[in-house]
Amino acid sequence: MDYEINPEEVKARLDHAEAFTLLDVREAWEFEVASIVESKLMPMGDVPGRAHQELDPDEPIVVVCHHGVRSLSVTHWLPNRCAAELTPGRARSTAKFPCIET
Repeated sequence: MDYEINPEEVKARLDHAEAFTLLDVREAWEFEVASIVESKLMPMGDVPGRAHQELDPDEPIVVVCHHGVRSLSVTHWLPNRCAAELTPGRARSTAKFPCIET
């Protein structure tokens, strides 16, 4: 199964108001430096304890982090736990997303 999605595809989904969860699995301090406005922060270490309560298993999920390692790990973990459609992304702060930089 191909788990890759590029930043342009994610932006197109956002621009077309497609229903999906953009899950940022970086740490809070990374999220504070730069984040995609529409994303939901859930650091990778918190996913096992929060996924069932906070993620909709009927909605596609795009998982993002800085380099793609954490998002791939979460992507492999979630389907057995949440039965969600998952796609890790490599959305970095250099991508053309609406970002907040502090």
